[in-house]
Amino acid sequence: MKGNLNLIGRKALLAIVALCCFWHCSYGQIVPDINKLNRILQYAKTDTDKIRTLLQLSDVYSDTSVAKGIYYADEALTQSEKIHWTEGKMLAEFSIGNCYSNVTVYDDAIKHYKQSLAFAKQIKRGDVELKCLIQIAETYTEAQDIEESFLYKKSAIELAHRLGDRNTECEETNLLAGGLNNLGRYEEAILYWRRSFALVDTVKRRNAAAMLLNNLATGFIKLKKTDSALVCLRRAFHFNEHTKDSSTRSIILTTLCEVYLADKNYDSATKYCRKALELAKENGNLDVLQYSYKLFSKIYEATKQPQKALSYYKDYDSVTFLINNEQKTIEEAKQILEIDFNKKVQVYKLEKKSFEDIKHNQQIALNATILALITFIFLTVYVYWNMVQKNKKNKTISRQSEQLQLQNETIENALKEKETLLKEVHHRVKNNLQIISSLLELQSEHVDDANAKIALGESQARVISMAIIHQKLYQNDNLHSLDFRAFADDLFMQMKNMSGNRIKTAEITNEIPEKYFEIDVAIPLGLILNELITNSFKYAFPKSGILNIILRLEKVDDAYYMLRYSDNGQGLPEGMSLETNQSLGLQLVSRLSNQLEGYAKYLYDNGSVFCIYFSEYQ
Repeated sequence: MKGNLNLIGRKALLAIVALCCFWHCSYGQIVPDINKLNRILQYAKTDTDKIRTLLQLSDVYSDTSVAKGIYYADEALTQSEKIHWTEGKMLAEFSIGNCYSNVTVYDDAIKHYKQSLAFAKQIKRGDVELKCLIQIAETYTEAQDIEESFLYKKSAIELAHRLGDRNTECEETNLLAGGLNNLGRYEEAILYWRRSFALVDTVKRRNAAAMLLNNLATGFIKLKKTDSALVCLRRAFHFNEHTKDSSTRSIILTTLCEVYLADKNYDSATKYCRKALELAKENGNLDVLQYSYKLFSKIYEATKQPQKALSYYKDYDSVTFLINNEQKTIEEAKQILEIDFNKKVQVYKLEKKSFEDIKHNQQIALNATILALITFIFLTVYVYWNMVQKNKKNKTISRQSEQLQLQNETIENALKEKETLLKEVHHRVKNNLQIISSLLELQSEHVDDANAKIALGESQARVISMAIIHQKLYQNDNLHSLDFRAFADDLFMQMKNMSGNRIKTAEITNEIPEKYFEIDVAIPLGLILNELITNSFKYAFPKSGILNIILRLEKVDDAYYMLRYSDNGQGLPEGMSLETNQSLGLQLVSRLSNQLEGYAKYLYDNGSVFCIYFSEYQ
């Protein structure tokens, strides 16, 4: 028994020390405000000033001690009823609703919000009426009463429209559309998303516009209108280019992956899903990372690759585990707030009556002593309880951090293995292309026909062009794109060496800035450059005997580039163009430009000039 008493004494001492620390650290900023408000309350000259001060005290306590917040708001309501002040009753009911909402007592919160709404309508306070409608809708959502939430949200949207509050109307319309989409009411969701997009300021809120277009695209996907979804996503990318928000871009990329997955275009779906996955890893966005793994699993399941599908599903399951643990921590924090408020409010009401009796009997000293003692005990218990809860949370966070570190190590190891395999693939492709080039060269030596030799030589040059691309890819750290400037230099030197002594006087001026293109763009561009250089070597030597080739790359707009190739040769024969030329090489230039969603243009300016317009995104 003695040992228990000593233990209690030590805990009490620790609680007192913790109380001092808590008072200094946690309430150091709040206490001066409370003291100031209490002084204002004591010397308030009018009833309305007293009521406003009580409401301010309620707001101060609403986050730290909800029971006290309810007490002061209820006192403000009582005083407002005494003087028949409707505005005070409206604000007091709204404060009480906020207090109950903070601790998830939804029925009481809704009751007081509705009462505040009635008072706001009575005195025609549209701003408070709008806040009440929004809070009621959100509280019904938290209480899982979706239909009631939709009803009040629609009322809030219409009121915001009448008040001319475009931002609130836009946000609430977007939330309503999201709720309808979650219930499978896709056509209604699309109508509200379109209305929300029409309200958003696309100049000042480009990121919001991009997300609304992405949401609209998800609705079109559900209705299997993939063409409409693609139109929305292209516009979303346009707005996102201005904001440079990588988190929003990763979300748009996952939606684009869904579009191509719905159209069974698995190559494009894989490409955009990979981009989304890379951005999610950079940003630490677990939601996008989780969804990207799920999409990869669906892609490989659809393409009948069960091993890869299972691997990505395991990754998805791991990230889901982390997200669920975070949600579990949030739910535990909510449960901490769920206390018996009715009893505490009753305690404060009894205290109020006791204080009034003491004041009536002029026992001010006793009143102050009792109040100080109750406050001290309450804070001591609260600090000790808070410390215990914090220790539990810290242990939980520590375990989650260790698990996250293990998951990150697993992901990093998997990425390294995939990079090694991809380098090996590019290396083998390069070797195979070099073998093909050698076979073409050997075949050329056994062919007597001059035209056949030329054709085999041109084919060999095209194969070498693709081989250089794959060589550049596996030699660089970036396995998905290559430096086009360095590639152009290497291709020119390789073709010059193949052409023998006749091309020794050829020179190139490479004015292309450092720019990386993905392989889907680099290969067609490399073949185009190969055909143009071959054309210059065959036909463009001037009388001076020195062939000068100039390369430039210019950005036309957000997504389009122009490759300008020029030499100092005699140019195409008069009256001949790319469309009418029968040369296989120039026909390839035109068709490959079309493949890059662009076109080729020829003109003569002291030599041949070829302008290749193309899109960076394929």
